[in-house]
Amino acid sequence: MLFGAAMLALMALAACEKDPSGTDIKGKTNQEVLMMQPWHLTSWTDSTESFPGVNQNIVEPCLKDDVYEFISTTQVKLTVNSVCDAETDNTLTWNMPDPKGTTVNFLNYSWNIETVAADKVTMSRDYLFNIDGVTYTIFEVLTLTK
Repeated sequence: MLFGAAMLALMALAACEKDPSGTDIKGKTNQEVLMMQPWHLTSWTDSTESFPGVNQNIVEPCLKDDVYEFISTTQVKLTVNSVCDAETDNTLTWNMPDPKGTTVNFLNYSWNIETVAADKVTMSRDYLFNIDGVTYTIFEVLTLTK
């Protein structure tokens, strides 16, 4: 009997463990997760169907310390932290047509949320691009980290 009670107590403690980042996102919508904390744009890769496996991170090192804070359902506060960036702080627009959905309109593009965690959100999009009469499908992946 005592052993059974000890096992129940251990199971209860294990169930209460927090996310390693310290932020609990259980029960939150994708929109709420984006608005919970400031984010860094750490990666924005693109590739084409003609060059599979070739990804280019187009986020310059100077931009990786900038902070994106989703302050409302329509505004993102951009705090520029790098000394090598000539831009100043700015307020950008964003939205999600459905707060529980996966479509995010951000940085002038429509993204699809691929993964959501307390410390990382990954979004993707693809589009057609014509170069000298040849149309390529470009795949992009955007990563925000805590």
